[in-house]
Amino acid sequence: MSRLALLLTALALSSTASAWDCEVQSAVVCADGKCGTASSNIRITLDTGKSTVFRCDSKGCDGIEVEMFTSGMMLNAVSGKSGYLIKINTTDGTFIEVATQVTAAYIKSGICKK
Repeated sequence: MSRLALLLTALALSSTASAWDCEVQSAVVCADGKCGTASSNIRITLDTGKSTVFRCDSKGCDGIEVEMFTSGMMLNAVSGKSGYLIKINTTDGTFIEVATQVTAAYIKSGICKK
């Protein structure tokens, strides 16, 4: 294996070695064919050791079991059971999250830190 391939593999593995704490900076909700800005007071934590995303607000935390994989510098966590996706850019920490409930989609973006 080339040195570059070993380095890229090590970087990908290191990006999944701890938890990511994510701060929402913008939020949008889409329902009934319309989208609009929304307020959001949640904190998102991706616990890579437990393959779980925790979405926390003033009422407590909900955990979502996810499957994780990397694609380039992107860390992806998805749950087909609940229609959930979060993608974290491991180089700059930016993220996008899509959560669904019935026929509405909640889209959030911001910054994550390890």
